Amino acid sequence: MPEVRPAQPLALDPDPALAELLDAIRHGGQEAYRRLLEVLRELKSLEAGTAIYKQALAELARAQGVVLGNVGVFVDASVDPETLTHSKAALATALVRQGLADASRGGGDGLPLLRGITAQTLAGVAAEEQAIVFGERVWCLRQLARTLRDRHGVEAHVADGSITTGESEMLRRRFVAGEFPVLCLSRIGHEGHVRRIGG
Repeated sequence: MPEVRPAQPLALDPDPALAELLDAIRHGGQEAYRRLLEVLRELKSLEAGTAIYKQALAELARAQGVVLGNVGVFVDASVDPETLTHSKAALATALVRQGLADASRGGGDGLPLLRGITAQTLAGVAAEEQAIVFGERVWCLRQLARTLRDRHGVEAHVADGSITTGESEMLRRRFVAGEFPVLCLSRIGHEGHVRRIGG
């Protein structure tokens, strides 16, 4: 098994552009949450099984979907605002159209702050040893790998659900053989990697 260092928490305050983006998401999220509460109150006053009750249930499901979508948009923006450009959520689409997602690149080098710091740290480590990066958000991993390649000249690959089993196996073999320094794994890739490497 590889030697794994303990995780080090890193607290970063958002730059002004990211703070503005997160405030805009909160504002849009508050309106959706208010609508959800209205529907819940309305539902309590209706007789179960009636047509209007069924309509209210459908509206409740829609309102819940919007609220959950907004939470996802907030998490994506917190990690890497560029991820919003790939989102189908209505709030994310509106924020991208307004240019707020593009404005949130306060890392000093035109990158989102967290991605810039992470890429710089990994580039420093990659000169001496290999690194596996686990992440929930596939687009964040892809953007990190691209930044490592384009900005730092570090060969980095992403194993996620978009590649075939054969491609995943090839990446695993190449990484274990030491052919490249950084492998980024999504949850699906992570589980497969741990099972094969860890035994």
